[in-house]
Amino acid sequence: MSNFISAGIPAELASLGTSTATFPSSGAVVVLAGDLGNTAASPQVVSTHLTAALPVAQGGTGTTSTLTGVVRGGSPVTASELSGDITTSGSNVTTLATVATPGTNTKVTFNAKGLVTSGATATLASADFANQGTTTTVLHGNAAGNPAFSAVSLTADVSGVLPTANGGTNQNSTATFPTSGTVATGTGTTNTVPKFTTGASGIIGNSSVTDNGTIVTFTEPLILPQGVVGAPCIGISGDAGTGFFQASVGNLSFDSSGTVQNLMAANLLRNRSTTAVSWSTGDPTAAGGDINLNRAAANVLGIGTGETVNSNGWFNYGGQKRVSTQFDKTDTTLTNITGLSVTILAGRTYRFRAVLWVTANVTGGQKYAIGGGATATSIIYNIITVNNTTNAIVISSKQTALGGSAGQAAATDDFTTIDGMITVNAGGTLTVQFAQNAASGTSSVLVGSNFTVDDVA
Repeated sequence: MSNFISAGIPAELASLGTSTATFPSSGAVVVLAGDLGNTAASPQVVSTHLTAALPVAQGGTGTTSTLTGVVRGGSPVTASELSGDITTSGSNVTTLATVATPGTNTKVTFNAKGLVTSGATATLASADFANQGTTTTVLHGNAAGNPAFSAVSLTADVSGVLPTANGGTNQNSTATFPTSGTVATGTGTTNTVPKFTTGASGIIGNSSVTDNGTIVTFTEPLILPQGVVGAPCIGISGDAGTGFFQASVGNLSFDSSGTVQNLMAANLLRNRSTTAVSWSTGDPTAAGGDINLNRAAANVLGIGTGETVNSNGWFNYGGQKRVSTQFDKTDTTLTNITGLSVTILAGRTYRFRAVLWVTANVTGGQKYAIGGGATATSIIYNIITVNNTTNAIVISSKQTALGGSAGQAAATDDFTTIDGMITVNAGGTLTVQFAQNAASGTSSVLVGSNFTVDDVA
């Protein structure tokens, strides 16, 4: 170095004295600390000046590799080192555990850290909703606050008219119940009119029931005001003078075009002489009655045909019996003839007549009686048998007790009648009985024989 100094050493360098320090070789990087002075800027350290990874102790990562996930001490944290709400996936990327599905779960729960721990669907009928109302309340909206449960107000919550299809009347009626106006209307085939008043049952006053169907049913007693002919309490649409009215207390009358046709009282049903009570096998609302009861004349009841007053009908009752299968006997024990039995009532008096056609064995003969399960306060009857060959009366016997009998033998082709009266003690059956007079061959009561019993008192 001294070879290059041609003059004296400046005083500034001379004051440094001499040194035996080793200087860096060519190409080495020296990091200087402090301010050397007389420089444009302080010394700086840049990445090109580093020859190794910056240690963790000096704020580095300790590695030159690219790191992902959670890093500790220069290396990623592994899944086995994590617990709780955080997990790893892929290249150790950390994520929060998914416990709820966005857009699906309507109810979530949180832990103390504010993290979602579970997700589910909220259920209305559960503790998810504190106020669910009662079985008699509905939820009402509130434009100024929260909705609330309360009963339906018929004046404030209902609009429109309830149709018949939903159990309503389909009428916007302003009637005053129960004194006037339309009470109820309907369009079906069966409509029920409920109780309209509190306290007393039924309709009181000049009210009306209209129905476009065929049947109106009252669920409570119908109390009618007293009406007059031509102005019925219950009118029939289309004819102002036709309908039912209360002629007096306890009487219900039917008026047709201003003329009373029928009256119904507690113990009486009265009709005009031009009317008949008829029956048919079809729809009673249509014409076609085939039998009727009517007033044939003063004090005379007629049984008519069709729906007009006449006496062309027939009457059948329980006191008419006949033999439909030949009845045979081969012994002397009196037996009820099949088909000739009538049930009679206690305390009543009956007239009876048996008509019998008989073929008898010439030796076995024939025997007759009146018996049965009823008992008699009194009874009397005659047994008359006429032989069809000789016209001679072969049996003529009066009996005054149930089971009293008479018989004979020799006549083989006979006609027998038994006429009598009985006042019944205990009700039961009254029957015609037959047997042989002596057991021999077969004696028979023929088909067509009959027994008629009439109540006379």
